[in-house]
Amino acid sequence: MLSGTQIRAARAALRWSLTEASARTRLGIMTINRAEQVNGYPKMTPANLASLKRAFEEAGLSFPDDRTVRLPPVAPAEPGAATGAEHGEPDAS
Repeated sequence: MLSGTQIRAARAALRWSLTEASARTRLGIMTINRAEQVNGYPKMTPANLASLKRAFEEAGLSFPDDRTVRLPPVAPAEPGAATGAEHGEPDAS
């Protein structure tokens, strides 16, 4: 089961607007918004919660427990790949 906090965090991690989350889950914008406002477990149908979880998991997120949102691992950069420094960004090292 997903908590409102996990739903908020997952949508933020994916940088999905409410409109995009609604389109991907086929849930109403207000349904998602109400679920995100709850600090505990939202009062949603099991089917609606499953739809949210499925969309987030298809986008690469996982929920190992009832408090955590896990992002997918980041692939290491290819040798010789642009680091961002070429575009005036500071080196992270």
